[in-house]
Amino acid sequence: MCRPGGDHARLKLRAQDVVGRAGFLRNLQWPLGLLGGRQKRGNQTATLEKDFDGDTSPEEELARLTNPQQNVAILGTRDCTYNHQQEIEALTQGHVERGHRIFTSGSSGTNSAVIKAVLDKGRPELLTVELPQSLEKQDDEVQVLLERCKEEGVTVCPHRECDHLELAAAAAKCNTRILGQVDRLVVFATHRSDKYLGLVKEAKNNNVMVAAFNVEV
Repeated sequence: MCRPGGDHARLKLRAQDVVGRAGFLRNLQWPLGLLGGRQKRGNQTATLEKDFDGDTSPEEELARLTNPQQNVAILGTRDCTYNHQQEIEALTQGHVERGHRIFTSGSSGTNSAVIKAVLDKGRPELLTVELPQSLEKQDDEVQVLLERCKEEGVTVCPHRECDHLELAAAAAKCNTRILGQVDRLVVFATHRSDKYLGLVKEAKNNNVMVAAFNVEV
């Protein structure tokens, strides 16, 4: 039997929960600086915030946060310390726990940390790995991880038709392909990572929510 106002009450509680979790996350200290955000030199900590361009209204952000399932791309630099990779895995597992579908690409560093995080949570059905080229073109270490992906049921999408391209060009096409499938982009990049800094701009131009983190190595 439905109770009058029940749906409204549940929605209000859900919104309060989201706002509470958002406040908690903003107060977390991460050893990953925020691109364009506040940074604390020395121990390389920064407040976790979303790097928006200011065009998204609070109502739109709340609607996206309360979406029961989102498609989230998590991509980034190969130049990650072990500590950085642990933080990336923790963030990825948080998305998995919410039932979000995760998209990443093949390479060591950030992307491998994302893959390992999803597999360790036992949710391979939530992961899609878009490769810039064929499986044989990937690093040996990454090939081993991708074989595990296939064995456990991850969607792995190689693109042999891009084997004739330079890796940078193939990777750019791959990242654009991923952006076309997601609602949100999380990027881990150094200040030298022109590829990923350009990807942030591309995502914003395509109305994809962006959170960008600076990785100091």
